[in-house]
Amino acid sequence: MYSNSLLLVMKAVFLLSWWVQIVAGLVVFNDEDARHGEPGMGWMEYAVSTEFRNRTLQNRQSELFAVGSMVVLST
Repeated sequence: MYSNSLLLVMKAVFLLSWWVQIVAGLVVFNDEDARHGEPGMGWMEYAVSTEFRNRTLQNRQSELFAVGSMVVLST
């Protein structure tokens, strides 16, 4: 368990940050749709949408956080 602890922590951080990004992005997306009188979408529908993929790929902060936390947790 200890030998894989860094992998487990990083995997948990990655999945948690991805989930938070889905929820936050969905709230913003549905708010914008509501302003235009369009129906919102559910979290699963948003998670597989091109909107979410574009936001995920453009989010460089998560990459910096991952690299920084790897450095901190591995020392």
